[in-house]
Amino acid sequence: MRGRTRRRSASSTLNWEWNSVRADHRFPRHSHRDWSFAVVCGGVGFVDVGGTLHEAHAGMITVLHPGESHRSWTHPTSGLDYVVITVAEAEAAALHGGRTAPTFTEHVIDDPGCAEALLAACEPRPGAAAAPVAGALALLFGTHARDEGASSSPSRVVSVLREYLDDHYAVPVSLSDMAALARVSQATLVRRFHADLGMAPHEYLVSRRIDAARAMVRSGLPLPEVAHRTGFADQSHLHRHFTRIVGVTPGRYRRN
Repeated sequence: MRGRTRRRSASSTLNWEWNSVRADHRFPRHSHRDWSFAVVCGGVGFVDVGGTLHEAHAGMITVLHPGESHRSWTHPTSGLDYVVITVAEAEAAALHGGRTAPTFTEHVIDDPGCAEALLAACEPRPGAAAAPVAGALALLFGTHARDEGASSSPSRVVSVLREYLDDHYAVPVSLSDMAALARVSQATLVRRFHADLGMAPHEYLVSRRIDAARAMVRSGLPLPEVAHRTGFADQSHLHRHFTRIVGVTPGRYRRN
């Protein structure tokens, strides 16, 4: 089975995609700027978060906090069908009742009721109404989330560099440049990034570039221009990283 994607964009802060990924596909370590909730429709998926392996089957929901490093892959003999819902941090806080951002203690939630509600809300229909999806997410938050507070915040070094990379992902930057921005040695920077985010600074940068590239590809921007605007050397460089992280080529992502 070849990878394919069908997307619905309700707003700049709440979006969802129906995805099918071939058997034995491996997504490299990366992260997402926004919250990411994946509802498994069929097949089996595996996700490694912080060195802990999680397995997700139909009717389960995977949860990834913003910026959380992870690797994932599909079963060797079966593909994976799922809906992934991305929610901006401010939107998530609002859905959580206007309090601080929610946190989840589980990365895979086995709740068929919540999963069914999310799938029904994301069903293709004329337009892309956000209200049903927001309502289903509020149910998930109310049932499984807790208020933020117990989790540790990233160090100042990591926070400073994350903020810079989030806003300047298209700017060519070396590890030496990053260390200078954070005012630490290169070794310290890498060590802090791994300790706080579970990934290297360059892996975080590539993740942000792919986040931006997805939006530009959906907008219809020519792929060479997408590559240029997101800091990749050329279209083939974009193609390679996009396919590894998203699971489909930029061209197929746009067509679907």
